[in-house]
Amino acid sequence: TRMLKGFGSPVLVLGGGPSEAAAGAHTADDYRAFCRALEDIGRRTKDLGIETVYHPHLDTFIERRDQLDRMMDELDTNLAGLCIDPAHLAHTNSDPVDAVKTYISAVRYMHFKDTRVDPALKGYDRYGAFCELGAGVVDLAGIADALLEANYDGLAIIELDASKKTAEQSTLESIAYIRDTLGLVLTPQGAKAS
Repeated sequence: TRMLKGFGSPVLVLGGGPSEAAAGAHTADDYRAFCRALEDIGRRTKDLGIETVYHPHLDTFIERRDQLDRMMDELDTNLAGLCIDPAHLAHTNSDPVDAVKTYISAVRYMHFKDTRVDPALKGYDRYGAFCELGAGVVDLAGIADALLEANYDGLAIIELDASKKTAEQSTLESIAYIRDTLGLVLTPQGAKAS
């Protein structure tokens, strides 16, 4: 975390933990231990001026909305917050707009990410469904509206794991969608929005 501070990063994003598919159903004790570990890390990073957030993700401890709800019931959000990735939630038939609205006070970091959910895709093949913003099924306009309504002033990034297009093409398409369709202004970290 000292390295993150040296680079000027305001956020430590954590993910992982064994999924239910790998480890079996999570117990209340599992959630308590998981949240205490997140809080312990958050306590340490807060001393360095860095926010700790957990990123619900496919194939990890928290991947579905019911798991997210259990985590948030247990988590001290003064010590650890949330990074919402709407594409990962969409893959589990969870509503990312509702997740943003429900947990906006804990959201410290936001991913703008889209996907073409295909129930026929299993395992790692699901990761190939992620796509440029606007090319998938995620209600990105609903997410933007929820963030604006809450006066969200945390970090947000455009994310895409892989594409058949070049990185430049993918980036330009997603930026155009953010700007032209959602009407949002991209502001570099640390700059003031105009």
